[in-house]
Amino acid sequence: MSTTAFFRLRLPALLTVLATVLMLLGAGADGHAAPAGRPLFPAAPPSPSPGASAGASPGASSGATAGASAGAAAGGSSRAAGSPLAMFMPAPTLADLSDATLEVPEACALRTNPSDAAPGKTGTVTFSGGKAESPPGDRSYLQFASTTIKDVTSSVIDGRPVAIATISCFYGGAYSDDGIVAYDSDLSLVAVIDPKTLDGDLEGQVYEVTIDAVSANAVTGDLVLSIGQIGVYGDEDYHAALHSGSAKLLYAWAGGARGYAASDAVYTIGDTKVRMPRVEDVQAAYDAIANHDDSAASQWESPGLTSALQEKEALRQAYFEAGSSVQECVLLSSSSSPDDKGVGTVYFSDGRKTEVRSRGHAYVFVENNDYQAGDMICALGGGRGELGASDFVHRWIALHGKEDGGFEIYNSASYPTS
Repeated sequence: MSTTAFFRLRLPALLTVLATVLMLLGAGADGHAAPAGRPLFPAAPPSPSPGASAGASPGASSGATAGASAGAAAGGSSRAAGSPLAMFMPAPTLADLSDATLEVPEACALRTNPSDAAPGKTGTVTFSGGKAESPPGDRSYLQFASTTIKDVTSSVIDGRPVAIATISCFYGGAYSDDGIVAYDSDLSLVAVIDPKTLDGDLEGQVYEVTIDAVSANAVTGDLVLSIGQIGVYGDEDYHAALHSGSAKLLYAWAGGARGYAASDAVYTIGDTKVRMPRVEDVQAAYDAIANHDDSAASQWESPGLTSALQEKEALRQAYFEAGSSVQECVLLSSSSSPDDKGVGTVYFSDGRKTEVRSRGHAYVFVENNDYQAGDMICALGGGRGELGASDFVHRWIALHGKEDGGFEIYNSASYPTS
């Protein structure tokens, strides 16, 4: 047998061994991938307040946990590699995906109502010309539903070239959502960020998840998603309305089965950019005010609040009750925009709600203090905050947000509990 023939016969086995070695080396010395948590923009300014890193209440509900909730477990799932040779093959192109049978999130598989779809579950659809449609007359599918490949960009995940595809999932009625899927050279599904996970990781009012652009980092595997059509304070609150908010969300590649995790978020409303603050930082600021530590508290107070505290010292305890806990911070959304009576509604992730009033508000500490797009409301618990209707937040503080995750407390509200 010639040397060339021998090498040709042994090449697949040699490549398999090499692929295995490279995958082991890529995992790191301890066999684990590097943890997620990189900042969205390396040049982001440092926070002036303790922990002003983006964070969330996830907040982003939120918090930008930066505002974002951990997505790996919730739906930023990943799959095992396909062929060991996949890392030596180029990433699939839009043409490769446009006429293929592919695994997609359950909500995009044309058979399940989006409200019933579970993050992490998948289904299979067949694309033709970049679009998969429900077969006419087949009652096992959602009528008129379709899934379309919007865009494809290349990246590398754990040493494997992959195609990062943005897909638009139309549910057959008035609504559709976008999601992210990653495929290797075998067209095997490698990772998913499904629509429900994206919706949960976003602040503001999101009627439809709309991905305008995707930026992929082939070194880290991270993705930055540009999201549009986010309803913020001042926007009209209905599906067809033009919503002025947008966001850049960083999904860090956590490696292996952990997939993508939401790591940072920056929201843009007009000329204003904000990150959700960490609840721990807001708690520190609240405690300083409640405990009369005015020297420390001054860094977090608006000028109007500082003046009101000096003028209404006797009311400080009523609006900044010592021992209260900051439970969650949310970005004021289009649902918070005042109606014809000047009242807006603020919703929290646990289903509770509260009110903000643009005029005639008898229960706030600082009067005539207007809310602005980009502001946040943080629910307070403990003490009197535990009384009254369980679905209504009686006490909260209002914040002006900052791009670096810092904030300025400018008001507090205390509603009667009976």
